[in-house]
Amino acid sequence: MSLNSRRRFLKQSGLAVTGLTLGAPEALASALVKNLFSSSRAEAADLVSPRYYLNIYAEGGPPRHVFDHWLRTNTEDPNLIFNPSTGTAFTYDNNRLVTGTEYRTITHNGVLVPQMYAHLSAADRAAFLDSFLVIRGYGSGIDGHGFNAALQMHPLAAAPSLSGHVADHTARYFEALQYRSRFSSSRFVSSKNVSLNFLTGEDPLSDLLKPLLASTDKARALRTGYQDVFTNVRGYLNSLSSERKSVTIAKKSLSNAYDLFKSNIADFSSIWPALLSEYQTVVETAIRATGLAGFNATLDGSQSIAAISNGEASKYKMNGTSSFIIGTGKNLLDTGSSMTMTRLISGLALADYCISNDLTGALEIVSGNSSEDLLMDPTGGAVSTNMYSMPNDMHNTTQYGTVFVTTLYFRGLMAGLLHLRSKLISAGKWNQTIVQLVSDFGRPYTTNGSGHGYDQMISSVFSGVITGGPYVVGNVAVSAKGHVGSDGYAAPIEGYNQKGKPDPKMMASTVSELMGVSDNPWKNFAQPLVKLNSNGTLYLPFGKGKLIE
Repeated sequence: MSLNSRRRFLKQSGLAVTGLTLGAPEALASALVKNLFSSSRAEAADLVSPRYYLNIYAEGGPPRHVFDHWLRTNTEDPNLIFNPSTGTAFTYDNNRLVTGTEYRTITHNGVLVPQMYAHLSAADRAAFLDSFLVIRGYGSGIDGHGFNAALQMHPLAAAPSLSGHVADHTARYFEALQYRSRFSSSRFVSSKNVSLNFLTGEDPLSDLLKPLLASTDKARALRTGYQDVFTNVRGYLNSLSSERKSVTIAKKSLSNAYDLFKSNIADFSSIWPALLSEYQTVVETAIRATGLAGFNATLDGSQSIAAISNGEASKYKMNGTSSFIIGTGKNLLDTGSSMTMTRLISGLALADYCISNDLTGALEIVSGNSSEDLLMDPTGGAVSTNMYSMPNDMHNTTQYGTVFVTTLYFRGLMAGLLHLRSKLISAGKWNQTIVQLVSDFGRPYTTNGSGHGYDQMISSVFSGVITGGPYVVGNVAVSAKGHVGSDGYAAPIEGYNQKGKPDPKMMASTVSELMGVSDNPWKNFAQPLVKLNSNGTLYLPFGKGKLIE
């Protein structure tokens, strides 16, 4: 059965949902129940879905040098021209008072990675970095937050977007979901008229699954309707030739799905709070940890607020304001004790459920600031006169502030991803999952701090498909005109089919090679920088990324 035939069948049997805006409880409840046998339908139709694709959008383009915007990754690379705002750890004196920052690295599988990875246990560090790919050294050459975020999702007008490419080939019930709107930073394009389904609300599972509970007449009516759905599908399968092995498998799977549906219908209401609490604990524990290497010192509020040698603004300055002062005797490095990441936490919890239950092919979530992503005075009061939130757009956030805030942010992200990995391993899904982190752009550094890095773009992939990492592709320059020090400015790749610095099609083409889809719509315009071997290692046709003088 072709993909088009399958879609006709789904529509005729009342099983298709096209272009929903998921806010009505009935919509997701219906989808969840029907999805219990979606794999059976796919197998009966002789379809093979691509891998699960989770796209995380780091809103506003936070500096990423402590996490994945790696500047010098090879011992044979030339030395960096240091800028204190691209530091990855603090330096301190004999009294353990902070004196500055440095670009500090450790080595993992022969690759130089930022100091933050030393905070992980050896097992967790291997679990993360062995499955990690950094794609750097590309850019658009054009400014704009929403423009560049959307461009990276859809870099070629004649092709689908990244999520759309997966959605076009998936046999899962929801081809594509987006949780928390990205507004102008979003672009979803399908070559097969698949629609992106938007999911809203603070409790995307518990609130939307209430119709499955037996406490109302409405719920009982819905349950009866789902029994009719099972009958409908069973009748369709009975009409097919039983000589087809796929039909026999589908019938058995459908029977198992119906039993599962009956036994678990009363349990949905507890799923979301438990998942949310689980990820909240993991992420917040990582953010709020103290005494970590490179951060186990004191940045006292009484230290002078003086300009540093290259003319940058205050060491304490955050997002254009110097009011982030905590006072004598208080340690700036203790102000993360109340920080959380609400949108990332809920997004990862949803990803856990959707992938574990084979619900969707592509899921887009958001990691970014909210009213609760706060740095707080260590005595419990607000920093200065206001609580300080992780900003959307970290202009003029220099030296101390950049290193400190982004380390908290990415420690939380990394812990959440490691927990998702463990859950998906248990569900048997991790070896088919691709997690990609994108943002508006990277960050350049001039004398005024952090600008818009539309020529310093960065993306990374964490996936159970990959082994033997970390891998780094794409070249960056030691320096760029008008910039202070090395900041990841894109550099040409020798022999590549794009002249000069590569554009976002390079990133899309490279990620496409990992998606489990046979075609790569970007390769004629930008060749992929990786090829996946059967054992999960990556072949790098243009070699590993370099720092270019």
